[in-house]
Amino acid sequence: MSDTTTTVAAEHDEQPAQPRPVSPLRRALVWVAVIGVVVAGSAGLAASDLTTPAVRGGAAARFVPGDGTASLVTAADGARTVRENARDTGPGLLLELPSLAGAHFFEERTSESLTSAQLWRESLTYLDDDTPQNTTLYELDDRGVSMLTSLGGEVGFSYSPGLVVLPADAAPGATWRGEGAAMPGNLYSYRMTGEIAAAADGCLLATTDTRYIEPESGDEVLAILEEATWCPGRGIVLDEGDVSGTRVSFTSEQLPSTGGLARDVVTEPAASEWDEASRWRARDLAFQLSDPAYGDSPQGCPSTASRR
Repeated sequence: MSDTTTTVAAEHDEQPAQPRPVSPLRRALVWVAVIGVVVAGSAGLAASDLTTPAVRGGAAARFVPGDGTASLVTAADGARTVRENARDTGPGLLLELPSLAGAHFFEERTSESLTSAQLWRESLTYLDDDTPQNTTLYELDDRGVSMLTSLGGEVGFSYSPGLVVLPADAAPGATWRGEGAAMPGNLYSYRMTGEIAAAADGCLLATTDTRYIEPESGDEVLAILEEATWCPGRGIVLDEGDVSGTRVSFTSEQLPSTGGLARDVVTEPAASEWDEASRWRARDLAFQLSDPAYGDSPQGCPSTASRR
């Protein structure tokens, strides 16, 4: 028995089916539906981009100063510095570190953790002498507020993991401890303990004991005993301690948002000479970051125009 296929020829008088016309109303409804889906999707994406991520750091976060704030810090000997605060999300502040101090953060972290990192940078500018500017970089994460780097001096620290200065459960009675590398390559390591007590006006007193150790020999090279008073939105307002036998003390006074130390200074625009522009030539301008401990780091080479 064989399979057979029968083909029936269409009769000449049969007309092919004609497409049913789509009414203008139905066409309009389809376009409205399509546009609605596109708009809804676009709005959802825009909303996700504009959503401010929740501040990390737990209970410690409310003690971190706001972005753009500044304070006047006075040491026990009368030396004055201006402390400026910057807050950012993402790797931007990490990219501004000296290469040798910041490279390990990019090696240790995933892309997602870098782009979502919540950072706080504290910059100290000395008013009474030519001491170079010091900077300290912190991170707000699930451990609380952690110090990532402390740079600008003859010795610069870059921690892994970050040294917790205020824990996520910051409240009277809280205690914590930590250890890790204090410099890239574990040139020095650290061990620390801390505890918190209540202070006046809703502030907290954080007492910490941090020891820096030379890993190969086990020798202690630096000991810092610190009592730091943290106040909401202001950071450390009183800092007293002992650095390897030397007593130190600092007080902080918040500066006004406008004016500050320069409120009585009168400025005038600088005079510029714009003649002979035909003699201007392009040259490479190298941005270089210099650090006493980590040396020079190139920060980019944009092209600019200058007169020769």
